[in-house]
This record gives sequence, structure tokens and C-alpha cells, in this order.
Amino acid sequence: MLLNVIQGPTNFLDLKTVDGQELETFRQACEKLGLLEDDNHWDATMEEAVLCRSPSQIRELFALLITTCGLSNPLQLWDKYKTALSEDILHRFERMNQVNDDLCLNEALTLIEDKIITISGKKLSDFGMPTPQRRGELSTDLIKELSYNTALLDAQVSETEPRLLPEQKGNL
Repeated sequence: MLLNVIQGPTNFLDLKTVDGQELETFRQACEKLGLLEDDNHWDATMEEAVLCRSPSQIRELFALLITTCGLSNPLQLWDKYKTALSEDILHRFERMNQVNDDLCLNEALTLIEDKIITISGKKLSDFGMPTPQRRGELSTDLIKELSYNTALLDAQVSETEPRLLPEQKGNL
């Protein structure tokens, strides 16, 4: 594409230079020249889905968009819609008193990657997305450490702190 638009390039660096600015990739050069579609219509599709679909259905849509629609920046869409994509998982974690955003987002990414593998046989990393850690890959100690109900622990500390002896209070 760039060879058809940029006149007289003498090397590959010339192809990545647009308006005097050297870009990192050929794709960025194409985007800056307006040769590629952006993801605005897919963003609008996701926005509409957030209003009327379940998080599971939104994850399925996101997996389809990644695998079949050639998103130019799937990570940007993930960052914008990750809350909606993981809302049901967050509620499940809240019911178990294990609220942890990182684990919640990791599980959403895992479910999305599973759909992508089913559709295309590829992984999220093949599309420039973060790779989720599978449950077996997460340290059980880390999961236990992150799963503490901090509100309950704070309440216990507030309740028992007044009963401490002066020597014990000095060690806080």
C-alpha cells in the first residue's frame, strides 16, 4: 500500500516516514495516511452491545470481532470495555468475598481466549492482546493472598484494637 502512495522511497525507512515523522511500524504509517480503516464502527458495535447484552454475549462478540474483523487495535477496545466484559465475573467474586480486579480481568481474558481458540485456533497474544494466566499457572498462595476480605479484616482490627494491652499497642 505504502509503495503506491509514497513517491520515490529509497529505503524502508522512507516508507515509515509520514509528514517528516518517523513511525515505528508500516501499519502506523498506513493509519496516519488514512489507508486503513479504524475501529470506530466496531467501537460503536461494542457500545451498543454493552447497553443490551449480557457480559457473556459481549465477550463472545469481542472474540468474533478480534478473530474475523481485523481490528486494528483490539487492546484499545479491551481497555475501553473491560469492565463490561467482566461484570458478571466481578459479581461472582463479590458473592464469594474475593474481590480482586486483576483476577477478575484475568478470568475474562481467559474466557475470551477460549472462544478465540475455538473460532480460529489462535491465542489472544496473536492479536496483540495480553495473555491471561490460566488457573493452574497462578500460584495458589497468590490467589489466597489476593482473596482476603479486607473489609472484614478491617472490621476485626477495629473491634479488637481497643482491647490490646499498652505493650501490644506499642508494637503496631
